[in-house]
Amino acid sequence: MEVLRHLHEEGITLGESTFYRVVRLEKAKLPSELMVRFEGVAGEFAQFDFGVADVRLVVVVLQSVRVERGTEVPTGHSADVLRLALQHYGPEKARALREEAKRSVGLGNAAEARRREIWDVMDRWELLRAQMKAADDRIEQVVMNYAPARALTTIPELGPVGAATIPSEMGALHDFVHARQVLKLAGMNLVGSSSAGKDGRRWQSKRGRPLLRKQLFLLTARWCKKSGLFRVQYEAMVKRNGGSKIKALAALARKLAPLILEIAQTERSFDHERWAKERRLRSA
Repeated sequence: MEVLRHLHEEGITLGESTFYRVVRLEKAKLPSELMVRFEGVAGEFAQFDFGVADVRLVVVVLQSVRVERGTEVPTGHSADVLRLALQHYGPEKARALREEAKRSVGLGNAAEARRREIWDVMDRWELLRAQMKAADDRIEQVVMNYAPARALTTIPELGPVGAATIPSEMGALHDFVHARQVLKLAGMNLVGSSSAGKDGRRWQSKRGRPLLRKQLFLLTARWCKKSGLFRVQYEAMVKRNGGSKIKALAALARKLAPLILEIAQTERSFDHERWAKERRLRSA
């Protein structure tokens, strides 16, 4: 759809069906095997595999080092260790894991070097958290300086990342004249097949911008949780769709498009009473 839009901007009048037919013809010319085989002498190429360490295991080892060796974990890490331990384990479970670590994963040799290695891992984790916070702060600053995105943050359960993603994916906001255009851009427009005058199954096209579709789906999921704004409609939709929660979420996500478009274009804050009143009038 993005390529077709650029063609229209260049003054090339081309129908959507014709465009997709040309794309299919060009794709048919591509070789079926796109993999390229690399061959070389021994030692010319190398392969590296990376693993992920479980933070919960690190917490257990840190607790073991601090209690068993009598050394203190750096102040910045002590609070993290306590917080993570309380989130994942109770006191008895934590003590049992620590005792088990002494006999299994705990190694007696080179204890100081391993202790430093654990601290280095935690330092890198602190650096990553600081970088993530800096990125979040920058996103929030950009959102607050852009009126449509700032207005979107007034929608319940929509944070700065979602408020920044939606208008950036939509592009020129005032080019939209109907919410159906937003749904089509997000790939949430319904398509289907019919035969002999009978309509068959319908589904979302997913020919659009996945990030926009993802943000609408995530916001809908938050609204469908307990005490959420869509909870009543969600439960009714699940029953109507034979217990399918995904179908219910997808159907309700389509209903958010008009709200998103109106707030982004008018730059007005979300008004819960007005939104609820309009929903009652539409359902009446």
